[in-house]
Amino acid sequence: MKKAADHYGEYLEAEKARQIEKGCTPMAAENRAKRHMSKRILRDMTVEWRRAVSQIDEEAHGILADRATYMMAAE
Repeated sequence: MKKAADHYGEYLEAEKARQIEKGCTPMAAENRAKRHMSKRILRDMTVEWRRAVSQIDEEAHGILADRATYMMAAE
């Protein structure tokens, strides 16, 4: 039983088909499709990384603001 392809697997197959239509051999099409898919994965990881860092920054800013308010009240 073949495992269902995720969206990267679907992209890989579509890209391989596009490369074959352009005239690449099946092996070259596979290699080019893998390179394109790798770039897409890196792009998606970068987007998620930036989203996670911005959430951490917002939380840290809130904590620091609470501390500053507490310290000012203590004076």
